[in-house]
Amino acid sequence: AALSVEGFAALGSILGTMKRMIYLTLTIEPPSPDCLRAVLVPLGSLPCLAQLFLCLPGADHTTLTLNLTNFLSEGALAVASLLWKMTHLRTLKLRGVPGMELEELAEGMAQVLDLEALDLDFIPETEISRWNAKELALALSKLDQISCLTLTFRDATFAAGCVVELVAGIRIAVQLEELQLHFRDGEFGNLDDDVVSSVCHAVQQLPKLRRLVLSFWRIGQAGATALSTSVAEIRPLQELTVNLPACGELDDAHFVNLAQAVAKHNTLTRLSFFLGLCSRLSDGGLRNFGGVLMDLVNLAAVDVHLRRCGRVSDAAFRDLVLGFLKLPLVDELAVNFYECDKLGEKLPVALQAMGPRLATLSVFRLGLWSCKKVENTVLKQWAGALGRLTNVRTLQITVAGSKGVSNPGVKELGAALEKLTSVEDLRCSFYSLAALSDVGAEAVTLALGELTKLHTLTIDFGHCTGVGDGALKGVTSSLVKLRGLRKLTLDFLSCARVGDDGARALAAVLQGKRLEKLDVNLQDTGVRCRTRRISLVELDAFQRSYIAM
Repeated sequence: AALSVEGFAALGSILGTMKRMIYLTLTIEPPSPDCLRAVLVPLGSLPCLAQLFLCLPGADHTTLTLNLTNFLSEGALAVASLLWKMTHLRTLKLRGVPGMELEELAEGMAQVLDLEALDLDFIPETEISRWNAKELALALSKLDQISCLTLTFRDATFAAGCVVELVAGIRIAVQLEELQLHFRDGEFGNLDDDVVSSVCHAVQQLPKLRRLVLSFWRIGQAGATALSTSVAEIRPLQELTVNLPACGELDDAHFVNLAQAVAKHNTLTRLSFFLGLCSRLSDGGLRNFGGVLMDLVNLAAVDVHLRRCGRVSDAAFRDLVLGFLKLPLVDELAVNFYECDKLGEKLPVALQAMGPRLATLSVFRLGLWSCKKVENTVLKQWAGALGRLTNVRTLQITVAGSKGVSNPGVKELGAALEKLTSVEDLRCSFYSLAALSDVGAEAVTLALGELTKLHTLTIDFGHCTGVGDGALKGVTSSLVKLRGLRKLTLDFLSCARVGDDGARALAAVLQGKRLEKLDVNLQDTGVRCRTRRISLVELDAFQRSYIAM
C-alpha cells in the first residue's frame, strides 16, 4: 500500500525476470491504475507462469475488476495474455474494453473455462468490426459455465453484419440465467431498429433466462414491436428491466403492447422500466399501460422512471403508482420523475391516504429531478407520505434542481426523517438546490442522529452553494450517535461555505469510527486541506491536517 508507481514498476521488473516461475499470488491494496499496470505488464512475458492469483481489495479472490482504459495498448494485450492463467476466476469485469483489439482479449477470456459471470464495458465511441464481433461471439460460445453476461456499448459504431455475429454468440450461451445488454447511444453511435431487432431475436432464444435487462437509448416503432415480441416469447422471467430513455416515436399503442408482453410473465417478481421523452404518451396510454401490468400478482419490487412525459397529467402519475401499491406482494417501490413538469401534489396526497399500505413497504426510493411544480408545498405533502413508512429499512430520497425548493420544504423532510427509526440504509440527495442554506440542511443532518439502526448513510448537498459548515457539523453531531454505521458517503462538492471549522469537526469524529467504506467529497469548498476527496486511504492525512490545528 505504501509503494509508489516507481516501486510497483521495480517490483514488476523483478517478477519479470523469474522466467521459471509457475505460480504467483499477488495482493495489491490499494491499487491505482498506474500501479496495477506497472506490475502486471511484465508478467505477460513469463513463459512458465501457469497460474496467477490476483487479489484486489473490495472483492473476493474469485472476482477481478479491471479498467483497461488505464492501460496502454501493449498493457491491455498483456492483461489479455494473463487472463487464461487466472484459473481461479469466477467473475470477470472489464471496463474500457477496446472495440478494435478484441481478438487477444477474447482468446484470453475463452480460456477461463470456469467463468460464471462476465461484464464487458466498451470504451465510448468505439468501432465494432464484424471480425472482432465474431471473435467475441466465439469466446462466449466456449464459456460453457457462464450464467451471467453484461455487455455495455456507449455511442458504439457497428459494422454491417456485426450485431448478427455478436448475437450468434449470445444464442449459443444456453446456460445464461442473467443477461444485461446496454446500448447507450447518443450523438455518435449508429444504433437503429435493425440492431434492436437482431438483439431481441437472439434474446428470446435463451431457454434458461431468468433475469433480463435491456437498455436501448434510441428506439423506433419497428424496434418497439420487436422488443414486445421478444419479451412475450421468453419464459419464465423472474426479473425484467426495460430502459427506453428516448422513445419519442412511440405512441400509446406501442406502450400498451409492451405492457401486454410483460404481463404474460406471471412469474415476475421484479419489474423496472425507464420511459423517457415520451411526447406521444397520453394519460389514457399511461393508465392502460399500468392497468395491464396489474395482472402481475407475484410482483414484489417495482421501479418506475419517467422523464419528460409532457402530455401526462399529475392524476395519471398518481393512478400508475397507486395501482402498483394495490398488488399484494409489493414491498419495494421506487418512483423517479425527471423533468415531469405536470407532477404536483396529487400523488403524495393520495399516498398519505394509504398509510397502512405504506407501512408494509421495506424499501422506498423517491426521485424528484427538476420538476417545475415540486416546491415547498409539494415537499410538505411528500414529508407527510414518508412519515407513513414506519417499517421501511432502505430509504432513498432525491430532490434535485428544483428552483422552488428552499429551507421550509427541506425542514419538513427532516422532521419526517427523524421519526423513521427502522431505517438501516439511508441515501439523501439535495443536489443543486440554489435556495437551500444551512437552516434547512441542518434539519436533515441533525435528524440522522435519531436513526440509530443505520449501517449505510449517503448525504449529498453537491452544488448547494448556500450550504456550509452548519450542515457538515450537523452530520458530525449525528455520527457520534450512529455507533453501528459501517459505510459513509458525504458529498459537499462546490459548497463554498464549507470551511475549516466543519472539516475539523468531521476529522475529529471520524477518528473514533471503524468504517468499512468512506467517501467524502470536499472539492471546490473553502477547506484549506490539500486532501479534499477523502476515502479510508486518505483519512489519516486528512485527520493530521486538522487534529493538529
